Amino acid sequence: MSLSNAVKMAVLMTVLGAANLPTAHAEEVLHIYNWADYFAEDTLENFTKETGIKVVYDTYDSDEALQAKLLIGKSGYDVVFPGTAFAADMQKVGVFQKLDPTIVANREQIDTTVMKTIMPSDVEMAYFVPYTTAVTGFAYNVDKVKERLPNAAFEGWADVFNDANGGALQDCGIGVIDAPFDFFQIALRLNGKPVDTTNREELEAAGETIGRLRPYIRYFNSGKIIEDLANGDICFAVTWTGDGLIARARAEEIGSNVKIEVVVPKEGSVFQANVTGIPADAPNPKAANLFINYLHRPDVHADIISWVFYGTANRGAMAALPDDLKASPGVQLSADQVAVMWPAKNPDKDTTRVITRLWTSIKAGR
Repeated sequence: MSLSNAVKMAVLMTVLGAANLPTAHAEEVLHIYNWADYFAEDTLENFTKETGIKVVYDTYDSDEALQAKLLIGKSGYDVVFPGTAFAADMQKVGVFQKLDPTIVANREQIDTTVMKTIMPSDVEMAYFVPYTTAVTGFAYNVDKVKERLPNAAFEGWADVFNDANGGALQDCGIGVIDAPFDFFQIALRLNGKPVDTTNREELEAAGETIGRLRPYIRYFNSGKIIEDLANGDICFAVTWTGDGLIARARAEEIGSNVKIEVVVPKEGSVFQANVTGIPADAPNPKAANLFINYLHRPDVHADIISWVFYGTANRGAMAALPDDLKASPGVQLSADQVAVMWPAKNPDKDTTRVITRLWTSIKAGR
């Protein structure tokens, strides 16, 4: 046998021998993209224990950041958590795949009445399941507000968009979320106009309604409100009910002696959710469906809501919540409250430009 043939034979035997060796299975991995601190502390760990699937958890800080990744494609993510308005818009261009109904059986836990309000485009939950719900409402420091307005009852938007109340609270600080679409829809409702109007005059009038509150506002910053309310640095905030409840819990945690009241406005408001969905090009759709079903298992979901303080449409989870959280504003809405809510919806491009221009002027105090 020549040297070259001997080498070839050795290589062949090596390959054949390797083919008979036991092979190690690659570790199954699930990639999720979500807001920070949006699970209970053991949610992901327990999922891995139950299924053997490793979870990689990346975070984003805006729906716009999520949308940019998904529209480009090949994001590498299996499960994402868009807001309902963005989810509906992205689904129109085929960004998401349908859920597997044979796996995501816990959809049956969802209150379909709530789903009809927060996401009328997917009531049957073919693509999305609501993860947490939120109402745009307000929260306030009970003692500081009572000291300045002993006879005032803050029950709705008419009490917020009130010059006398705003002036009385200006010195102790009013903070509001930087959420122009929410504000304009609320002002339109107060003005008796459709919340999804494209009429420029109606939008201008809504801007004037918001503008009357501007002199009393200390800042527009969604990220500061929780800590500032909890510390007593501001006394009033227009914010999402979940953030108001987090501020209340934070005040108790740090011992600031700040008593915080959270209000779901009686006139109704923007009612939205973050939903669980699977990108069309998800690398591991089977694991994604398993994870979504796991998140909506009542015991798991109740633990999550107890951790994040946002609302839920999961009836089984609601039954498992502690009584004090179950009764907290925004966690579970009554039928009467749901009836006056409306879904979050992104306006068309022309309306967005008008609102953005008006909002920029309002924030600048012009």
